[in-house]
Amino acid sequence: MINTSNGKDKANASRESDKHKRRTPVSYTVFTDRTGRAGKKAIGKGEFLRAFRFGNLRAHAVRLTRRKDKPAAESKGAYDYVTQYSPRRKRKSPLQGRYTILAVICAAVFLVSAIMLINYFLQYSSSTSVSNSLRNEYKNAEQDNNGEGNQSADFRSEDIKAEETASATGSLPAETATPSEPPYNAAASYASAFMPYPSMPPYYPDNVTNAIKLSFRQVRETNRDIVAWLTIDGVVDEAVVHRDNTFYLTHDYLGQKNANGALFMDEQCSLLPVPNHIVVYGHNMKTGAMFVRLILYKTKGLEYLKKHGIVTFNTMYEDAQYVVFAVMQVHLDPADRHFFNFFTLDFANDDSYKEYILRAKALSMYTVPVSVEPGDRLLSLVTCIGENNDDERLVLLLRKLRDTETERDAKTALDRATNN
Repeated sequence: MINTSNGKDKANASRESDKHKRRTPVSYTVFTDRTGRAGKKAIGKGEFLRAFRFGNLRAHAVRLTRRKDKPAAESKGAYDYVTQYSPRRKRKSPLQGRYTILAVICAAVFLVSAIMLINYFLQYSSSTSVSNSLRNEYKNAEQDNNGEGNQSADFRSEDIKAEETASATGSLPAETATPSEPPYNAAASYASAFMPYPSMPPYYPDNVTNAIKLSFRQVRETNRDIVAWLTIDGVVDEAVVHRDNTFYLTHDYLGQKNANGALFMDEQCSLLPVPNHIVVYGHNMKTGAMFVRLILYKTKGLEYLKKHGIVTFNTMYEDAQYVVFAVMQVHLDPADRHFFNFFTLDFANDDSYKEYILRAKALSMYTVPVSVEPGDRLLSLVTCIGENNDDERLVLLLRKLRDTETERDAKTALDRATNN
C-alpha cells in the first residue's frame, strides 16, 4: 500500500501557506534620500497610492515589503523584493513664469479694452438719445410756430444783445474741458489779420430787429449755447452750439461729458452783425455720429455730391439754404501745398475774397458751376480725415443762395458738376 498522507499534508500546507500569503499585508517603507537609508517611514498601501496619485509623494526611495510565512522573530527584516522609486519634483520651466505674467497682462488688456468699448457705445447711445430728443423738440417748435415767422414785437434790440452776452458766457456748468489744443488752433492768428468785411449789413434783411426766432427761443431753454440748426438730407440733422473751440469737443448738447462731442461754431464767429463766413466743426466718429458722413463726399464721389449738395442752415435769426461749391482735403501746415485758410472769417477787400474763392476751387475735388462773388455769404463744414491723420481736414465750402435763386437753380448747377 502506498502512503499518501504525507503528500496530502504537504498539499494542504501549501494551500494554507498561499492563503496566508494572500492575506499577508503589504507595507511601503518610504525614505527621504536616494540611498534608501535615511528618513525611514512605513505607510500603508492606501496612503501610498493616494500620495502617488495626487503628487504628494516626496520620497526618494520606496521599499515594498511582505512578511513571510514565518514566526515573527524569524521574519523580522525579511523582504520578498525591493523596488527603488525616485520621483523627482517637477522643475518649473524658466518660461513658465513668463507665460503666466504674459497671460495676466493679456487678461488685463482684454478687460480694459472691453470696458473702454462698452463705455464707447454707452456714450454713443447717450449722444444719440440727446440728439434725438433735441431734434424732436426743435421740429415740434418749428411746427408750432409755423407761419409766425419772426414776429417778435416784444423783443427790442437791447434785449437781444443781452441774450447774446448770456449766450457767449454760456449757461452750462463752468466745467473745465480736458486740456488739449483746439483742432484748428491757427484760427485766431489768421482771422485777426483781416478787418470786418464792409459789405455785410448789421441786421438780417428779413429780421431787421435781429429778433431771435420763437422756435430757437424754445430750444434754447435746454441749452442757451444753441445758435443754429444744420440739416443735410440723409447726411446730418443736428443742432449747432457756440461757446469756444474746446468744450464741445468732449461734451454733448446738454453739457455732459461725451467723446462724440457736438457740432460747434468757431469761437471767432458771431451772428451779429450778419457774418460773412461761418465755420462749423464736428467729429468724424466711427459710431456714425456728428460729421462722419461728410467723408462720403470724398469716398462716394461726384454722384453723392449731386444728391446731397444743398444744405439748410437755420440760425436763431434767419432761415437759409446753401449750395456746396468746393470739397477739399486740406493741410494745416502753411508750408504744405495743400494748405488752405478755411478758418478765415473776414476779408480785407473784394480782391482778398476773390483770391480765397479761387484757391478753394483750385483745391476742390469737383468743379461745380456756382458763381461766388464778393458779398456772397459763406459756410464751411470741417471735420477730421481719420484718426491717424491729425494734419489734414475735409472741408465743404458752401455759398448761401441769393434772393433771386431757388433750390431748383442749385440742383441744376450741381447736376452739371464734374470731377476736378
